[in-house]
Amino acid sequence: MTVAFPRAVAPLWIGRQAGREQGTLLVARALGGRELALGLGLKRALDRDASPRSWLQGGMLADGVDVIAAVTGGRELAASVRAGVGLAAGAWLAVGATLSRGVAAQPAGGPATR
Repeated sequence: MTVAFPRAVAPLWIGRQAGREQGTLLVARALGGRELALGLGLKRALDRDASPRSWLQGGMLADGVDVIAAVTGGRELAASVRAGVGLAAGAWLAVGATLSRGVAAQPAGGPATR
């Protein structure tokens, strides 16, 4: 969604002003592209019965950076925006960690990768 409709998504994510600023829209679209690439890579690994662990770890790295960015976002962003982004990224980081642990012990094509 963020790749195709940054004006609609960016304000929900980082505040109303974001939908009007070209630089913010560019960054929102780029982050949407990152998420799309990670998701497609994960799907491709699963479709080929390959271990999705490296794709999960890539997503965890991206989500960890998002948490740090939210925490250090500065006073320009509302505290509610920083908290929302940080909590969402932290939740996805936890999901990625849980899934990564689940596939760590499984060989490619094992039950945890299907």
